[in-house]
Parts: sequence; C-alpha cells; structure tokens
Amino acid sequence: MIRKFQDARRRLLRSACAAVLAVGGFAAAQPAIQSPPLLEPAKPGDTPKTIALVSAVGGQFQVVEARDGTASRIDPFKRRQLTISSQVLNHAVLRGLSDAVAQVQPDAKRVLLTVPALDVNGLGQAQRANAVASHLLKGLQALEQRKNWDYIIAVTPRYEQSAKANMGERLWGMGTFVYPLESAQVQVENENGTPEVIDIDGTEDVRSLDGKPVRSQQYVAPYAYLRFTLYDAKTLQIIRTVDRLDARKTADPNCTAAHVGDCFKPLDHAQQMLTLAERSASAGILGKLPAGRVEVGETKRVP
Repeated sequence: MIRKFQDARRRLLRSACAAVLAVGGFAAAQPAIQSPPLLEPAKPGDTPKTIALVSAVGGQFQVVEARDGTASRIDPFKRRQLTISSQVLNHAVLRGLSDAVAQVQPDAKRVLLTVPALDVNGLGQAQRANAVASHLLKGLQALEQRKNWDYIIAVTPRYEQSAKANMGERLWGMGTFVYPLESAQVQVENENGTPEVIDIDGTEDVRSLDGKPVRSQQYVAPYAYLRFTLYDAKTLQIIRTVDRLDARKTADPNCTAAHVGDCFKPLDHAQQMLTLAERSASAGILGKLPAGRVEVGETKRVP
C-alpha cells in the first residue's frame, strides 16, 4: 500500500501547475504563531534513530469560494473537490519533514514514504480526514519493515469546522480559499453549531506575491490544515500529535481582472502551494515555520 518516495521537483511543478489551473492566486502573510514541537532534539550520546516519514495529504484538493448573501440558508461557500493523480503534494510535505528532521536529529536515518490516494468523494466533509487517517494506519500495520524503525511521523489532513483567521468554515487538508466579494460579511456556523454572521476582512494580512502589504478585501489563499502524529514504529502507539492550520493570503493591486482568482499565473499558483506544503510540514516538527511568509491561523497539540 505504501510506496517508497522519490523526489522529482521538476515533475512536481508540472503536476502542480496542472492541478491548480482552475483555482485562484496564492498568498503571503504575517509572522507565525509557534506550535509545540513534534520531535525532541537529539541529545549528546544518543544512538541515531531511524525515522519513517509518511505523507497522506495528496490526492484531494479543495477549492472553497465565498459567495454573497447572508440571509440564505444555502452554504455561503461554493466548494469543489479536485482529484490530483500524482503525489505532488505528498512529495512537497515529505521534503519539509525531511529537512526538519535533519535539523532536529541530524544523524537520524530517514525513510520517506507516500500513501496512494483514498477516494473520499462519497463521504461528508467531517468524515474525510478520519477516513484518510484510518487508511494510513492500515498501511502502517501491514509494514514489516517498521520493526527496524524507531519512530514514524505521519501527516494526514485536519478537518476544521469553524472559520479561522478570515478563512472559510469546514475546510480540510490542502486547498485554496477564495474571497472575491466586495462585501465582507458571510453567515457561518460557529463552534456551537449555531448560525453567526461574521466579517471577513483580510486587509490587514493580505500581501502581494513579493510580500508587500496590500489593501484588499478580495484575496486568494492556499491553506494547509494538517495533523502530525508521532508513532512508536514497532507498536504504533501514538506518542504525540500536533495540529497546524496554516494559510497564505494574496492579492495583486495592479490586476484589473473581474475575478481575483484570475490575477496570477498557473506557475505562481503551483509554486506557492508547494512552498506552503513544504514549510507547514517543517513547522509541524519544529514547532515554528522556517523562513518565509506563512500565516498561522491556529496551532495546538492534541491531547
């Protein structure tokens, strides 16, 4: 079920470019909030560990766009679920994981793995992340090689019911949130499950692709809502779990297109999403984002 990872960055960019042709521009943001580190640093005299890194975030890519109308009972967000046939997002996540482990435990041997995509189109939004996590765990249970490993670090999609940091509600995994409206109010469901009208005004953290602040209520933001789980490789007991909700918001102040999603080139979309996936993966292990402009809406360690 789980296949060995091979890096092919040029091929990944081509695949990512094709996958995001239908979505809007990608973003930049403010200094990030720190999260608890997933992996403890190596101590002097420690025996080097063997750590398997597994990504199961690829395969599904969600595009969520806010639409006008707060009085309607219709979902205030249009949603599209895109299927990505390649392992492009998993590969980006694995690069970030590998780089972070090299910083925390430089002598550790790293085994990089990916998981074939699971078809979750027949499941509800809230069930999809759990289904992917179960799919991953079954694959790990079948791996005889793990008896030779010390730890497994697995990355799976994280589902978030409520809206965070001027992003849409009911987001999961990797995707793009598009806010193309002049109006800055939408009706959402709060954490108690009751309707609530909120302001979506991202002007304070919207940036251009080169990182300059932009005054714009309209923006496009890739997001990485991910769960990082550290397992004992031999027993598959969970040692620690950390959630990250990372996002970037972008607008082009010089763009005259009618829709904010038409303001950026497909290659820009691809590179920004790969960068977000890679940096968010590193942050899951390090507890902080590496150099780069990534906004963190919320991070926490799961009990």
